[in-house]
Amino acid sequence: MIHPTPLFVAFTALLLNGCATIALWDEYDSGKTTVETHEEQDNVVGFARVKAGGDKLPPNSLVMLGEHYVYVLKNAARLDSNDKKAVDLAAILNMKLSQAFELHTLSVMGNQPSATSRLSSFPIQPNSSMPSQFSSAFCLSYPENMQLSAVERRREQAELDKLAFRTVQTGKGATARVQCLVAVGEWYTKPSSLQYDYRFETPLPISIYTTTTHRTPARGGVWRTLLTPFTAVVDIVTLPITLPLGVMALRGLTK
Repeated sequence: MIHPTPLFVAFTALLLNGCATIALWDEYDSGKTTVETHEEQDNVVGFARVKAGGDKLPPNSLVMLGEHYVYVLKNAARLDSNDKKAVDLAAILNMKLSQAFELHTLSVMGNQPSATSRLSSFPIQPNSSMPSQFSSAFCLSYPENMQLSAVERRREQAELDKLAFRTVQTGKGATARVQCLVAVGEWYTKPSSLQYDYRFETPLPISIYTTTTHRTPARGGVWRTLLTPFTAVVDIVTLPITLPLGVMALRGLTK
């Protein structure tokens, strides 16, 4: 599990906005205070973008289409740069590159990517006080593809430089382009009636880490978070992204 750094917490506080879903107690009675951490799995099977004229969601936001939930990434910022401009994640993931980005933990900040820093899933951490909102902190790494010609390698490196990826040495004369980010957004329950017209052959795993502090009901109580069903289907358009993210044992996603 990723432990947030002070910089990550500060960026998240600046980016978060919006209303929360409702956390309810069923049959609440006096009990004791407990802290629980839950991990839930989901799979992203496609990406979409909010239309410019949408009135329910921030225009141009990136949307991750999961099997159980829909994730709307409203804002993103760099953690390894003084540049405070918003980052367009869709522009990064839609770049014409020969291989997938690797996902790494924040330990890559100031260091080179390694096998031990690779993530096996995309991390999602719901906000404890506003459960409908979440944050995600991660580093994107793009290893230099030595199978390409020198001309093609320079083209890819130039594209990554335009989006402020920093260069790190990875050994044996090879380099990688790295960018560490924090993204915030809102997540919704996927209605059973919502069907996706575009799906990855290999889904992107999601890990949802929920930490709750609450009073345990003395008898028969159940704590739950109610997420709003996703209703803004008409406001999104599917993105034909073919090589977005690569996690451990997943080299890429294809159409």
